[in-house]
Amino acid sequence: MNTPEWSAEKLRIDVEPGLDIGMTLGYPEFPLRDRLIVIFPPHPSLGGDSANNVVEAVFAAALASGRMAVKLNYRGTETGVIRSESALTVWDRMEAATDYAVVYSDSASLVARALEAAGPVDQVVFVGYSFGAYAALETAARTGVRRVVGISPPLLSHPFADRLAPGLHAVFLSGANDPFCPIGALRGLAGAACSIVELAVDDHFYRGDEPRVARAALQEALC
Repeated sequence: MNTPEWSAEKLRIDVEPGLDIGMTLGYPEFPLRDRLIVIFPPHPSLGGDSANNVVEAVFAAALASGRMAVKLNYRGTETGVIRSESALTVWDRMEAATDYAVVYSDSASLVARALEAAGPVDQVVFVGYSFGAYAALETAARTGVRRVVGISPPLLSHPFADRLAPGLHAVFLSGANDPFCPIGALRGLAGAACSIVELAVDDHFYRGDEPRVARAALQEALC
């Protein structure tokens, strides 16, 4: 099967004076405009940037399907520094306070810029991996996006059930033995606003299983 040729463009926005964040917009030569796939990486302490293995796999799968895709970054993940302070130190403070509001605001601004660059599309779908699944839900609430696909959502550390808002449909994918995403808790989320897909993998980090999880996530994103 031939894979459509694609190109990538680096985009940047200023989120605060003196602080900017980048992302990558990938687009086939003749993109289908039924979807724009926006991919949210995991927490920086767990490889959370646009070069993450699962993020890269979903990005490649989306482009191979003929769709445009965006890989987001979070503040500080590109340089390791936020205003001369270690980015991980800043993120540790956000984690201790369980307050990532600025991250979700950043992401909403990045999505707006990505849409401006991509041009008209029928639907935007968020795909988030690990912490990125929660960031995707929070950003959806800020942008009006109605479909979110979450890969291995960290159910023990974030209140996913509280974010399953009316009008939004979430699909969560995970393996049966993921320590960050207990399968019983995941099944408990299933309902009108949330569907569950169980994957035949055991590793939260999907090393060696990236193509499989990317295909499954993309299938849900295109429903």
